[in-house]
Amino acid sequence: MGWSAADIARYQAEAAARTPSGRVGRPEDVAWWVVRLARPEGAYANGAVVTVDGGASVV
Repeated sequence: MGWSAADIARYQAEAAARTPSGRVGRPEDVAWWVVRLARPEGAYANGAVVTVDGGASVV
């Protein structure tokens, strides 16, 4: 998007401040759910939407 490192840092700080978890999500936050739902034990959760957003959707 043409953002500078300072622009990115400012955006991430603002996003973290608006999120109940107080931080920006990391790839491993999403990967944890992907790994668990991809296992055979997760088969019963088909069609489910799992929101991994640090609580931002409940604010």
